[in-house]
Amino acid sequence: MCFQKVKEWQDRVKNIALEKGWTQTLIGRYRNLSKMLKSRSRTMVNHALRACINTPIQVKREFITKLYSLF
Repeated sequence: MCFQKVKEWQDRVKNIALEKGWTQTLIGRYRNLSKMLKSRSRTMVNHALRACINTPIQVKREFITKLYSLF
């Protein structure tokens, strides 16, 4: 059940990236993936789809680490 929600989130993020050409972090920054998503190379497209899932998670971790270092 829990993993199903994660899969739904991943699919939603991938669909948004394919539609708009970018992904957004949880703090509002954008990462442009349009060139990679439009590539003829299936390897590049798959890399971009993985990046659109990883970007929000990695930036959140970085933000928490910076916030923690302030205290």
